[in-house]
Amino acid sequence: MKPIITTRKRKMHKKFLYIIFSSLLLWLIGCTSETPTESEEVQAPPPAGESIVIADIGTNPDALIPELQPLADYLAANLDGFDSGRVVIAPDLDALSQMMADGEIDLYFDSAYPSMIVSQRTGSQLILRQWGANTAEYASVFFARADSGLTNIADLQGHTIAFDKEFSTSGYFLPNLYLLNEGYTTEQYDTLDAPYQMTR
Repeated sequence: MKPIITTRKRKMHKKFLYIIFSSLLLWLIGCTSETPTESEEVQAPPPAGESIVIADIGTNPDALIPELQPLADYLAANLDGFDSGRVVIAPDLDALSQMMADGEIDLYFDSAYPSMIVSQRTGSQLILRQWGANTAEYASVFFARADSGLTNIADLQGHTIAFDKEFSTSGYFLPNLYLLNEGYTTEQYDTLDAPYQMTR
């Protein structure tokens, strides 16, 4: 029996470790005993099936897991070597990057900015272009209340602006980069009553 070596880093489940241990034990017994007849031949347990694991970032797993589980099931049914699909939700980009580096997840779907960060941190490869909200392309939009008096980017001087999650491409990275290119300086605060205002 030759050992099976895989280049894919994954944490071994107890069941899988049990099968490996049992197989090695049977091999050692076979090396020290006579070759059994066909009727006496000992069969090793069948190899354990494996789950394909896809991941996302969020604070509400109960909502995200049902949304992604059909995709995980579809991939497991149509890719060789997998017998089930599983979804895991990481609380933030750091945790997801660590899980990817440790081989705990196989696929991660997100927009360009967080995907590039995970790729740079872990060496993972970008292989697909994901559509968002059933469209291939979309853009960031700045908007203000109708009674605010703000009509263009230049009017933001001395005002506060809110962004989406800090790993969002269209809701944080691109609009923030645009403001920096326009000469604004930005600083992050977690409350609406922070004293800081945008300046140029």
